[in-house]
Amino acid sequence: MLGPGEARKTRAGRPVRVVLALVGLLGAALALTGARAAQRARATAHWPRTPGIVLDSRIETDRHRDAYYPRVEYEYTVRGRRFVGQRVFLHELGSSYDWARSVVARYPRGASVQVAYDPEDPSRAVLEPGRPGGSLVLLLGGIALALFGAGFLWVLAGGEKAEAPVRAGRTAQAVAPRRFAILFAVLWVLMSVPAGLEGWREWQRSGPEPHALLLLGFVLLGPAAALILFLGSGRKA
Repeated sequence: MLGPGEARKTRAGRPVRVVLALVGLLGAALALTGARAAQRARATAHWPRTPGIVLDSRIETDRHRDAYYPRVEYEYTVRGRRFVGQRVFLHELGSSYDWARSVVARYPRGASVQVAYDPEDPSRAVLEPGRPGGSLVLLLGGIALALFGAGFLWVLAGGEKAEAPVRAGRTAQAVAPRRFAILFAVLWVLMSVPAGLEGWREWQRSGPEPHALLLLGFVLLGPAAALILFLGSGRKA
């Protein structure tokens, strides 16, 4: 039976748990939406192809999000009908200026391209079929949010366990810090996947340049810090 102080602490913690549960559910919903969008993007790999010509190629800026988008306009013909497309990927993706410039550089004005089009609606077309584009960001962001909610509920449970006596009169004081370290490492890796992918692409294009190494090292920074916290909590216990 809980004492008065423990009962008050339990009631005080309920709103936090409710908020964390709602955050986890929201993240799960976003992850499911992103997974479905990624599945639709993968399906474009099976769309038929037709020759096309690039009409315009440029970079557009979203100043509110500080993101850059490649805009490629191209024309193609399906069953005698002329269409104009503007999608490189099925789901738009804004990123750094260097990334947008690299995409635009692949499609200079006047270049011949292969256009993948939806056989049921030829007006829907992409230049790079099968690429997840923005759906990957939505999927990873949703997973990270779901892990944030569920993970901190897990950390809170570890904190409660640390307050409960265990065998030989010792307490599990390392449980909460270790759980936090694991959660931090997983969230860091998920959120840094786009930076890691960009670093890997730069490595493949230019070799081990400083910027590529910095991006790849950024992915490992969080897990390294979490490992130090994990081992440090073990010593204190």
